[in-house]
Amino acid sequence: MMLVKMYIRKEFLKEAPFETVVLAMAHELSHLVLGAIGHPLKHTEEAVDLTAMMLGYKNFYLIGYQYEVEKLNRIQLNLRKIFGRLFDYIAGKWMVVSEIRRVGYLTYSEIEFAADLMDREIKTPLSDLAKHWNRCAFKIVDK
Repeated sequence: MMLVKMYIRKEFLKEAPFETVVLAMAHELSHLVLGAIGHPLKHTEEAVDLTAMMLGYKNFYLIGYQYEVEKLNRIQLNLRKIFGRLFDYIAGKWMVVSEIRRVGYLTYSEIEFAADLMDREIKTPLSDLAKHWNRCAFKIVDK
């Protein structure tokens, strides 16, 4: 039996949506899967993302690959603590700056491409799964 400890930053859990957290955990666990089978692409991060998608987390990648985070300076944070929702109403969007954060190593178009391939060949027998995975991985990684 193998014990796996995964450390996730509290800040990430607090700000990232559920789908993004699941995506990140699936990615890390896919490192174990590829290492356990001795796959030659086990150190290739794009292949790790594809593995997670193949193992059933495809929709999490489609939904959670990026998310938006508000960036407030110290004064804005203090004003929000004092005034709560009133600060959000007064400040509106002109005072609040946000940033888009991406998770994973594939672009969105690569995620869509891989998901499309997986959807087309969903009826692939389990014995052919390895061949299917290799075709999908090499199509994206060897661009």
